[in-house]
Amino acid sequence: MTAAWHSEFLLEERSMEAVPQGLLPQILRKGYAFRFRVFQGKRNLLKNMNNILCDYRCRLPSARRPVVVLDRDDDDFPERKTRLERAAADTDPHTRSQPGGSCGRCPIAS
Repeated sequence: MTAAWHSEFLLEERSMEAVPQGLLPQILRKGYAFRFRVFQGKRNLLKNMNNILCDYRCRLPSARRPVVVLDRDDDDFPERKTRLERAAADTDPHTRSQPGGSCGRCPIAS
C-alpha cells in the first residue's frame, strides 16, 4: 500500500539525516511516508534547485511534497529564502508565499 502523503526531504549533506530520521516517525500521522535525498553540499543542492523542483512538478503525484533543509552557516536568511521562493515560483510547486509559474517541461494534456 502506498502512502497517502509523501515528503521528500532535500538535505544539503548526509549529516543532516539524523535528527529528522529520529523525529519524523514520532510526529507524522500514520500513512505519511518520507524519504531523504542527500546532496553533496549546499552549493550542489542550490545549483540544481530549479531542475529538482521542475522534476517534482512534472513527475510526482500532487500528494508528494519536497521539503528543502539547509543549515544557515553565515547566510543571509531573508535573501536565501527569497532565492528559494523564486526558484519555486519559476517551477510551480506552490509555496505558502508564491502562487507559482511553470517550468515549461511538463507534458500538456489536451
